[in-house]
Amino acid sequence: MSEMRMEQPKETEDFLHNPGMGIMYLQREKNKIRYDEVPSKSWFLKEKLTDKISVNLVWSVLESKEGEYNWGHSDWEGCFNSWIANGYKVALLVRGMGSRGTLYNDGTPQWVFNAGAEYIDESPEYFKYIAGSYKHYLQPEDDRAYRFPVYWDPIYLEKVNNFVRALGKRYNGNPNIEYVMIGHMGRWGEMHISCHSPVKPWLDKGYSLAKYIEAHKKIIDMYVDAFPNTPLVQQLSDPAYGLNTIKQAEEIIDYLVSKGVYLKNDGFGKSWEGDVKNPYLSDWVIEYFDKYYPKVKVMFENIVFPEAMKSMLKYHISYWHTGREVDGLQIMRVGDPQKTLYSWLSFYKEQYAKMTVEDEKNIFRYMARYVGYRFVLKELIHPSKIKKGETFSVKYKWKNKGSSPCYKNYAMLLTLANKNGNIIWENIQLPNVPTSSLKLDSNCIVNDELKWEIPMNSKIQNGIYDLYIGIRDIKNSDIKIELAIGNKDNQKRYKIGRIEIIS
Repeated sequence: MSEMRMEQPKETEDFLHNPGMGIMYLQREKNKIRYDEVPSKSWFLKEKLTDKISVNLVWSVLESKEGEYNWGHSDWEGCFNSWIANGYKVALLVRGMGSRGTLYNDGTPQWVFNAGAEYIDESPEYFKYIAGSYKHYLQPEDDRAYRFPVYWDPIYLEKVNNFVRALGKRYNGNPNIEYVMIGHMGRWGEMHISCHSPVKPWLDKGYSLAKYIEAHKKIIDMYVDAFPNTPLVQQLSDPAYGLNTIKQAEEIIDYLVSKGVYLKNDGFGKSWEGDVKNPYLSDWVIEYFDKYYPKVKVMFENIVFPEAMKSMLKYHISYWHTGREVDGLQIMRVGDPQKTLYSWLSFYKEQYAKMTVEDEKNIFRYMARYVGYRFVLKELIHPSKIKKGETFSVKYKWKNKGSSPCYKNYAMLLTLANKNGNIIWENIQLPNVPTSSLKLDSNCIVNDELKWEIPMNSKIQNGIYDLYIGIRDIKNSDIKIELAIGNKDNQKRYKIGRIEIIS
């Protein structure tokens, strides 16, 4: 029997760009930034924090006239196609209600209401306030009302269905689309029908929890039907503030999970572990994420300052981005003296004011390293010599140092290359412990052993060869998983050690 060698690769702090996980750059509101408009020396591009970006736009801009779709708008494909051309994946959200509503061209198109759909005009007086030291994004520009759609209105639902079908026809199955968010129930697609305003107008329009749930399920089904080949995400919140909580509407969460829809919480910004454990984090967030993360991916938006990071990562998140409604590209606001990068600023003014520019950058760096799965090969044991035609064993010890499971089964790759770097033998097989297994959840270690064989009829000559390992998709060889170890080649294989072929 050949002597066995133990290899312990050096762990790295590299930012990994892997499918189905990571941080997202964020573009909301207007004046979105094309990739070529971002200075090439920008710190986040130089450091290659991520390969993903989230782009939001309101329905009234994309379909200002019924049946006429402005896909090429400068704040839509006119922007995000430039990011795709530079290797980015894009998450999409079209909002049926934005921050200010229809009369500000920030929500449902007026032609929907002209067709007879019900609406509610909320007084701008409800939103005339200052939050912290900056102008709040909910503050009205003038005296126009905030026009909300009545989400259970049959005409609204009919027009939403037509639009979502067109959206699916355009983007379903596009490999450049990371996921699509369900955007037509509640303000910003976050499920809440309004935003801290009187409930009576909604009751007058027939609001009930049962009617809300029925309408929301219809909208969910519209998206599921339109996007059978693209992941979907629902942002979670209370259906009606002061009236019905998400806990009372838990039927919706069960329904989403049954359809395979990912869950996203947008209100984590003021939730962090200081002297008191999770003083602001709602119990339902912990309960739902703990309950459902084994079935669907979960994700967060918002963060305030460094103390919050580890708290957030404990909840198995696969994706993260900052919040707040601002024009342009969010991450370009790092160092803004007005500190407008993060939502929930007013809760921690003093602490936040102390943050340096480097502190802000480090939030992105930390999250870019640890959001999602992060596989480290801690140890590999292999024979020092092998014979063609004889089975040999390779033992692996893996650790996931990220925040979430992988959720997809990938294959293990084993490669031999000569001194010139030319591959002389390569094979793949699925591991005994699937990469999707909860045994490889955050901070879990697994041991595995795979049997390999170089065929007797192989033309490989006796000699010493470099041994590489890797992880890739079982069907699509172009999909490769980056590991947090060194010695990576240009095909995302990792040189582990050396092995000798003998007669």
